[in-house]
Amino acid sequence: MATTAKARYEILLLAVPEIAADDAATIESQLHSAVTAQKGDILSFERWGKYRLAYQIRKNDYGVYYLSRFELPSKDLGLALEEVHKLFRIKYRDLVMRYMIAELPYEKSLEYSRPESLEEAPRRENSDERNGNGRRDRDDRRHSARPRFEREEEVRENVVADAPAEEVVVEEVVAEEAGE
Repeated sequence: MATTAKARYEILLLAVPEIAADDAATIESQLHSAVTAQKGDILSFERWGKYRLAYQIRKNDYGVYYLSRFELPSKDLGLALEEVHKLFRIKYRDLVMRYMIAELPYEKSLEYSRPESLEEAPRRENSDERNGNGRRDRDDRRHSARPRFEREEEVRENVVADAPAEEVVVEEVVAEEAGE
């Protein structure tokens, strides 16, 4: 019995934040079907969780990540990967916002570490500092110690009042020399 060479791949999916569990199960089963139709094997399919995105994608600030790893035979590899691409580019376009397929070295371990998702992160309970929508009120924000002035004269008076005595004297001498 001859063994065929296989290549390992992983696909990272970014789904819409409101994806249902049965939609994710459907995506998993369709990916499994596409890979096994090409005589490959699914190694894992994991839900990473919900994360805040660095920028909006399709008007979404959040997304749910899934990671799947699979093996495909080296024979007809292009055809097999094209089937996986079609699955997410065409069939699940409404559910999957982005996806990325990467080849993994076959001899390397499949261990990895992922960041903590929003669902796993501890929540802050500082509701007394914030209003109902999670933001601080304008009155609660810290303002700088220095007041803001609209007119230049008020700024000069404030600088002279706050300055040490030597600077005030120098400023008055300069003002007298200028003819003020």
